[in-house]
Amino acid sequence: MTRDRKPYDIETKLLIVRRHLQGVSGRVLAKEYDLPSPGTVTKWTRIYRRDDEDGLRPKKRGRPTVNRENPLPERGRATPKVERAVTCGGGVLGKIAGLEGTGTTLKVQAIDDLKAHHRLPLLLHLAKIPRSTFHDHRNRLTRPDRHEKLKEAIRQIFTQARSAYGHRRVLAMLLQQGWTVSKKTVLKLMRGLGLKARCVAGADTTPSAARSVRRLITC
Repeated sequence: MTRDRKPYDIETKLLIVRRHLQGVSGRVLAKEYDLPSPGTVTKWTRIYRRDDEDGLRPKKRGRPTVNRENPLPERGRATPKVERAVTCGGGVLGKIAGLEGTGTTLKVQAIDDLKAHHRLPLLLHLAKIPRSTFHDHRNRLTRPDRHEKLKEAIRQIFTQARSAYGHRRVLAMLLQQGWTVSKKTVLKLMRGLGLKARCVAGADTTPSAARSVRRLITC
């Protein structure tokens, strides 16, 4: 005998998921809300962590309706609902739509701040980034920086040199201090920190810096 599937509204699902995240076991919640199994609670929690509240909303069944006059809408064209949200929804959504030329990290930060007040699919559509890209970058932003101490050492060496050291000389100083790091890593971190050596007219310090690096590596 198969058990009839009982529909659950979005509010009930959110309540169950939030209680589960607070420490209530799936077995207790399944028994309290008459769920098929504790696995249902685990499944809803996984969907909530991946897709937020929108993932728990009921999906429309059946085939999507097709417009006979224009069965294949133009790729990248916003739907009328999205266009109304941009034009009539105030400046917030309009600002998201205006982030087209900015970096992905800035878009992700803006979407993460606004998803509590607007639906995530709408924000992703306006920013023109995939859902997987959004979650991947958000996880990177919350992940601790493993180069934090190295960045501080690079910034200190660069400041003491009065912005005269490039990445080769900075690498030489780091090796003297006992760091184990490659030239590419130092160059990448300095670019990320916006540290660029001042060019002195008539002076070419690259050969001496290269010799310093080779001497420290061979010692």
